[in-house]
Parts: sequence; structure tokens; C-alpha cells
Amino acid sequence: MDQGKEYLCTLQPLEPYFLGGERNFHFGPVEKESKADYYLISEDVPQQSSIFGMLRFLLLEKAGMLDARYYGSDAGKRQAASRRHGEIQEQQAALIGREGFSADRKDAPTDYGKLYSISPLFLAHEADDGLHLLIRTPLNHRVKESAYHPFSMKGGFCTDLGEDTLLPADYVAKDELADSYLDLSDGSILQKSGIFEEDERTRIGRGLDEKGYFKMRFKMLRKGFRFVFFCRAEAGALPEASTAFLGQGKSTFAFRAQEAGSPCFSDAIRRIQGLPGSGREHIAVYCAVSDVFLDLTRALQEKLAYSIIETRSFRSLIETGKAETYVTSRKKSQLYQLIRAGSVFYVRDADAEAFENAFRMPGLRQAGFNCIETLGGIHG
Repeated sequence: MDQGKEYLCTLQPLEPYFLGGERNFHFGPVEKESKADYYLISEDVPQQSSIFGMLRFLLLEKAGMLDARYYGSDAGKRQAASRRHGEIQEQQAALIGREGFSADRKDAPTDYGKLYSISPLFLAHEADDGLHLLIRTPLNHRVKESAYHPFSMKGGFCTDLGEDTLLPADYVAKDELADSYLDLSDGSILQKSGIFEEDERTRIGRGLDEKGYFKMRFKMLRKGFRFVFFCRAEAGALPEASTAFLGQGKSTFAFRAQEAGSPCFSDAIRRIQGLPGSGREHIAVYCAVSDVFLDLTRALQEKLAYSIIETRSFRSLIETGKAETYVTSRKKSQLYQLIRAGSVFYVRDADAEAFENAFRMPGLRQAGFNCIETLGGIHG
């Protein structure tokens, strides 16, 4: 089967951006349906599903197959839009597939036409010696160290995880967990303040009522930084350069795609695998390079010697093809709790393969989710 070409894709914000999460401003048709939040902070990076949807849009745009649906009251315009949609629907399906990403399709890849797969999203920094890829620092990092230094794990404790539970001997609670980025080229740690800038704005939500005022904290990448991901697509399907729109308010990003050379995705994986492991032969350490869909059942928890994880909310909207308000459409959706990139699992060696198999969801990996690697030089 043709696996296409691997492309290095970059996204450079052209203005301060706001990337929403589960908490959002929404002003419903009646007050009781409107749970207004008056102070929101943008996510640092786009979600994988947003990146995947953006790529499919760019494929359609390059091929001249964008199809603007019309939901207004003009019957003639509705009929014309419907005819246009029917005429190009098969062409669109051949180009990007018939279905968008769905978290429910886990077991097998979906046909997305000429777009085959994407990697997890990286940050990148343009240095004198080339492009440096950055990942979220694994949460087992000792935060006062300038280079990645995992906790020293001490075994033999008895907890609800079992009689041979590990505990971090040098964890200091007041230091909190790492919230930074790791440079895969030299192992250095970059604090978020050196990567992201913030822009706080006060706005009026609806009308002139004082209850309509709210604040939003936008983000911006500092000079020299950009978002990077790798994708596999049919040769020539992606535009070499375009303008992409992401987030609330459709913030603008400069998109570029070039055939991957160095770095490529396998380079990044090898560097991640080479990071220090647990230092204990009977323990394998799994680090989520990407956000992960995983139901930590009791059976899986029993295979853990320890874990350090964070979660984030992910809502998958169900498209109905009808004109609806945002509040109404949220009721036709499913909310997931993802394990965030940077989370670390310590797994008993005898259980490592079974635990790893729980992550093997080809349909999710195709969109850049559930890509895990074993620290210490073993492929996950």
C-alpha cells in the first residue's frame, strides 16, 4: 500500500491566538442555559483533532473543493448550495475521506483519502545548528535541574497498587511537577515563560450589560519558536504554503509543508527513547509523547508500580448537519478525559507488554494520539 511521503509541517502564529478547551464562553438563548465564565486562559498548543481538521481543510482548499453550506432562509440559495455539495461530494471523499476524526474509531485506521496520518504536535526552536524539537518535559523530572533528570525511584512499598510499589525518593512537594519543555537536541529544559508570551484583553460578550464583560488571556510564541508536526500524505496533495485558521476567533497561522529530511519523525522518536529511564531493570517507563485515550481499569492499575499523570478534557462534537447554536450542539457530544502528554507510567517488567498493548489503538495513532515510547532506549 502506498504510504505517501513524510512531510515536515510548521505552524507560525501571525497574531496572538486563543485556543479554547472544555471551559468556554458561551451565552445561551436563556440565562439558565448560559454558564458564563468571565476569565479564560488560552491553551498553549492546539489539540491534535484541530490540527487534523485543519490539514483536511487545506487539502480541499488547494484542490478548489471547499463547499460552503448555507443555512439561511433563502430557499434558492439553499438549493444551489445543496446541488453544489452533491456535485463535489465524491471528489471530496476521494481527497479527504468521508468521515472526520472520531475518538470512537480506535481499532483500525480510517480512510482519509490522500492524508494518511499525522504525528503528535511538537514545539520547535530555530537554533544556529538547525531546528530543535521540543516535547513537554516528562512529569518525573526534578524541576530544579537544568537538564532532564528523573526522580530516583525507591521500591518495596506496599500500597493499593501492590506490595512492590515504587515511590520517588527525591520528590519535593513544594517544587510541584514539571511544567516546561525538553529540547530533544541537547536535553536542556526551557521554561514556558521563555517560549510563550501572553496578551490579556477585556471584552464585552453581548449587549452593554455589565454582566457581559469578560477577560481572555491570549497566547503568542516568542521569536524563533513555532509549532511542528509530521504527516504522511500523497505526494503533492498538501500546499507548500498557506494561511491556516485555528481556535476561537479563527486566529491566523502561517502553514508550510516540506518533504521531511532531518529532523524526521523517527529522529524525534529515537531521541525520546534515549532519554534516561527508571534506573531499575525490572521497571519499564512509558512516557506519553502525545495525549492519550486510555481507560485505566483496575486490571491496568494492577500492572503499575507508580504513575505520574495529568489529565485534560476533550469534547468530541457529533455533527448533525443542522443549523444549531453552540450550546445546543454541545448536548450532542461526548466528553473524554485524556491523559496529557508528559505523563509517565512505571510498569512492572513482567507486565510491560500487556500494558503497552492497551495503548495500541491504530485509529487514534493515525491522528497523533496514543503515541507512547519507553524511556531508556526501548521502543514502546
